[in-house]
Amino acid sequence: QLLELLSEAGFVRKGLRAGYVEKLGRQAGGSDGVRVALFDDPEAASRPDLLQLELSENEPLLKALLCAALYPQIMLVNEPDPKKSKGGGKGGGGAPSFVIRESDAPAPVPVALHPSSVNARQTRFSSRYLVFAEKVRTGQLYVRDCTPVSYWALLLFGGALESEGASLSQQAHALAKAGKAKVRPPPGLTEVVLAIDGWIKVRVPAHLEVIVLEVRTKLDKLLQQKIANPEAALNDAKQGILDVVTMLLAQKDV
Repeated sequence: QLLELLSEAGFVRKGLRAGYVEKLGRQAGGSDGVRVALFDDPEAASRPDLLQLELSENEPLLKALLCAALYPQIMLVNEPDPKKSKGGGKGGGGAPSFVIRESDAPAPVPVALHPSSVNARQTRFSSRYLVFAEKVRTGQLYVRDCTPVSYWALLLFGGALESEGASLSQQAHALAKAGKAKVRPPPGLTEVVLAIDGWIKVRVPAHLEVIVLEVRTKLDKLLQQKIANPEAALNDAKQGILDVVTMLLAQKDV
């Protein structure tokens, strides 16, 4: 159904309907048909090894797209304090706790992973940020489907992005937002804090601050243009923005 909507909007080739895509999937050996419809490659679509390779190569980008689609449904992971864990060993112990932000709540709201979630038994996550699809309340507030996303995904596809503190002058911030930043952080400054909607705060290397602000501004503008005209081709400059985004998403959280 999502592919059908994207087809109607012009983001993928026209004329794709859910029933037709499902039929393609059955003909290709039982897949959902999406890859066959998009790439016109029945042989590759029916090979799980190629699908797994493709997913692994594009995993950071796929997670970033999930972040873009589901934000602000973000859950923060609080790892257990090793000093307070049973036995006080270096390995820590116990389970992490989780909080989300709700617009009508003055403070972060505690939640738990639903027992049916594939992550319900996880005690360690690759990121302290999880994007989730839905929350349910029974005896307590639960989150069901969730996926770890890097802070790079949040910086590039999350909410309003601002620098905290006086790491750069107001003029430099203005230039960065206008996509014209050519400034360097003050000497001795190694890290800066970037805030997403004022509540998700991420420390990044100081030399990346202006780059991230500039790329985010250009990416937002590019997405707006693409939404307004999905069939518009990307020139070299716009493709360059996407290449930088892909490169940043491949970075490891620190």
